[in-house]
Amino acid sequence: MKLTPSLLEKTLERVIKINTLNQNSKNWKPVTFEIQGIHGLGKTSIVKKVATKLGLNFVKYNAAQISDAGDLTGRPTEEYECCLDHGDCIWITDKLVDSYKALGFEFTGNTRTGYAKPQWLTGLNESKGGILLLDDWTRAHGDVLQAVMELMLDQAYVSWSLPKGWTIILTSNPEKDEASGHHYNVTSTDKAQSTRYLSFELMFSVKDWVTEMAHWGLNDDIIAFASIHPEFVTGMSPRLFTIFGQM
Repeated sequence: MKLTPSLLEKTLERVIKINTLNQNSKNWKPVTFEIQGIHGLGKTSIVKKVATKLGLNFVKYNAAQISDAGDLTGRPTEEYECCLDHGDCIWITDKLVDSYKALGFEFTGNTRTGYAKPQWLTGLNESKGGILLLDDWTRAHGDVLQAVMELMLDQAYVSWSLPKGWTIILTSNPEKDEASGHHYNVTSTDKAQSTRYLSFELMFSVKDWVTEMAHWGLNDDIIAFASIHPEFVTGMSPRLFTIFGQM
């Protein structure tokens, strides 16, 4: 689905609201969204703008810069199974053993390797919901890419889950920019992987760009020139052209 920035913003607002409302349904699988487009279109800033508008927590990770998947998924930890007399069982870490013994839980002797909640999830207001943005996800190392796939499937990783009301959004570049012929150093995804997310293709819109730049106070002559010759904006990349216009 091809969208301009303004349409993408409206679409994200709508689908995130639907995603959040339906997460209370037992049969609902949270939907992950991917925004694909050439560099400089404002993919990240659009998502951040939507998070602010909807009052959501916003966590951004540049997947290409994560060298250790544990930064995203949390660190391995030993967990112990404990149960009540009527059969309810849970897995806890060693730090909680004494507390649960006091509540009447008995330990089965079973242990497993779980994962502690990652640092980026601590200290957030869980009642607000949120967006986990994974930038340039198709540039990530193999182990990070596999961790992302796991998170997309159930919004969970081994022994922890995202709180209710969270949406995972990915950004990526295409393998090739058809307009310029430029190739991006990205990892191709197969059909099995691509069924785990809904993809939007972000297209440049000179109208949206002009509106945004006028709001930022960019030089009127630069805006007028870009309106007449949008090919200069896309040729340089909207991000670089904007920086040039501010000089």
